[in-house]
Amino acid sequence: MSDPDPELASADARPTRPMSGRKLVLGGTRGLMPGGDPLEEACRRLRIAVIAALVGLGLALLALPFVQPNVGGVRDGLGRPFWMIPLGVLPSVLMLVLAGRRSIPAARRLDFGLAYLVVVSLMTALFTHWLPYDDQLDIVRGPSGVALAVLGFATIVPVRPRRLAVGAFAAAMTDPLALIASFSVGNPVPRPAFWLWLFLPTFGAAGIAVLASGTLYKLSEQLDAARQMGSYTLERLLGSGGMGEVWKAAHRTLARPAAIKLIRADRLGDQPEEAERVRRRFQREAQATAMLQSPHTIEVYDFGVADDGSFYYVMELLDGMDLGGLVEACGPLPPSRVVHLVRQTCHSLAEAHAQGLVHRDIKPANLYLCRRGQEVDFIKVLDFGIVKLSSDVDQTQLTAEDSISGTPAFFPPEMAQGEPVDGRADIYSLGCVAYYLLTGKLVFQKPNPMAMLLAHVQQEPAPPSQLVSVPPELDAIVLACLAKDPDERPQSCEVLRDQLDATGLGAAWTQEEAQRWWAERDQATASIEEDDPRLAETMPLP
Repeated sequence: MSDPDPELASADARPTRPMSGRKLVLGGTRGLMPGGDPLEEACRRLRIAVIAALVGLGLALLALPFVQPNVGGVRDGLGRPFWMIPLGVLPSVLMLVLAGRRSIPAARRLDFGLAYLVVVSLMTALFTHWLPYDDQLDIVRGPSGVALAVLGFATIVPVRPRRLAVGAFAAAMTDPLALIASFSVGNPVPRPAFWLWLFLPTFGAAGIAVLASGTLYKLSEQLDAARQMGSYTLERLLGSGGMGEVWKAAHRTLARPAAIKLIRADRLGDQPEEAERVRRRFQREAQATAMLQSPHTIEVYDFGVADDGSFYYVMELLDGMDLGGLVEACGPLPPSRVVHLVRQTCHSLAEAHAQGLVHRDIKPANLYLCRRGQEVDFIKVLDFGIVKLSSDVDQTQLTAEDSISGTPAFFPPEMAQGEPVDGRADIYSLGCVAYYLLTGKLVFQKPNPMAMLLAHVQQEPAPPSQLVSVPPELDAIVLACLAKDPDERPQSCEVLRDQLDATGLGAAWTQEEAQRWWAERDQATASIEEDDPRLAETMPLP
């Protein structure tokens, strides 16, 4: 991974909300695009339509005394058939419950939704046509609300055009049926020419609804096809950057969630050579990462090119937060926990270095703290040279572009000077990470990336112990990792891990203590979510 080509600086997802939070996946965010099964999404929209119908019914009942005056003193003195009110409300409540019942197949729930459209249309038509028409009221009352019901349903709920055609025209037929029903109770028959005024809008709306449904359904199918990446379906956008996106995804047959990173083909420009170079690099790095077997390295499931030319690779979905978010939420960490986390990172990097791979972008945002089975405080190393993240902290933590690859706040001096690098460059960056975890501060606080790079080359860092209480042996190890000369650093991650073990600090952070911390985090999440579910999505937790 020491390829001199520049990295894909914007290919990774920039998080759209704070990196600390309740249950973050790869530092991502809950996206705007609903995902998963299109039929389930249609059922969700059906519930929205039912709620809108209930609101509309309530408003119509409130307005009815003003728009339908008493005619001949019949039916409660207001001209309203009150016995029809529960006939309109009860089907809506029942449909609201049925639409959310996942035990019922989604296709069946949508069929119920079309039947519900017919029932609501019948109720609407009865309310409209139950009163007798005369020359003075004809123009005022006009067409019923069935046209609006049909158009509203077709707009909100994506249904196959043929099915909608059956439901829409059955709903439109309720208009003349309701008028005929009004004749049965003795209402006079309006002029035949007036029937066109009453029913043409309803049947016209049904036709428009079917045509619009065909267009919307085709777009929905195209959108669903665009979400297919090999055997995976994109469900929810977690984050996006200049060229790339990160999605939560699900395998079509296996019950295994995943995260997918992809680079959209339409964002690569019109240069075929550049697109091919990016594709080769993306594939090479994905394959290299997939070769790594350390449990502390992000697991890669698949790589491929979608039908539209987008590149993607599939990796495990993580529950937790990155170390940058951890420090933002909790402040400096205890030395014992820092040793525990750095040791795990060494395990991943040692295997990579043994295979000649150099990460080159070790930083808190690329070290993910998560749960793994019954284990907690488990580190996963992300993005082995494939992409680079941009941090939300400040400009000095932005990924360097153009001729250098990495993050200035955690940049090895030899890389800043354009010299060849090996695994000891990652050790320097890991020393910067340890410094940040211990102190909550960067090794060098500078106003811009260039000043930061110069500081890594020219300035000696202040010992962590000058900022916080750090055991002398750990203080010395961190400073050794930050040596300007690679020969003066620990010469391998195995050596660094042995040095950390010799301090005895790692054993002080036990699984029991880690589980207690995670339990408190979950409790805080539940408390915030109970007060306001929206806050739980954004507030940092201890």
